[in-house]
Amino acid sequence: MSGWRLISETAKQKWGMSMEKNFRATSNSRNDAMFKEATGFAQHLRTVEKELNQWQRDIESSFGNIRNIMLSPLPRVYEEGHNGQAVPSEPEPTMVGGDVQVERLTTASAETKKRLDVEVIQPIKQWMVAYRTIAERMRRLEALRLELDSRRRTVADLQGKCERVRANLGTTRARGEVDMEITLRKMQ
Repeated sequence: MSGWRLISETAKQKWGMSMEKNFRATSNSRNDAMFKEATGFAQHLRTVEKELNQWQRDIESSFGNIRNIMLSPLPRVYEEGHNGQAVPSEPEPTMVGGDVQVERLTTASAETKKRLDVEVIQPIKQWMVAYRTIAERMRRLEALRLELDSRRRTVADLQGKCERVRANLGTTRARGEVDMEITLRKMQ
């Protein structure tokens, strides 16, 4: 579709700049309504995807912090010794985690991130790819719809010209036949 035809038809439909009173634009309301809902849903999914990605980073950070805390010694109580020095009441520090298997935290973190990615984030990304494909198709569909309406207007205008030429054919037959032939060629 030529650029001018697209611009012209868009202006005619959006701002009512057309002289044709009986012309009705081709409807695309069904697709527009579905795409509008899909666009709203896509906006929600973008927000959720950002939050889930942040959550994945937080999982790694949180499990790392918990692991570090579990491996840290508890503060000990100190008493004053015979010569005035501070002496711990317990000779060896006690670990916060005690006998907790901290390596399981690392495994749990990796497993949680993997499942979140596979079961939640990847399906969201697949849906978003499908949405972008549909968005591109909707742009092409709109251009085709405008092309169709523009050509319908052209055909209607040419049919009107043919009718006027036929009506005047009796008075100026030779000139009218030439005009009618030119108009009929344009319609083809």
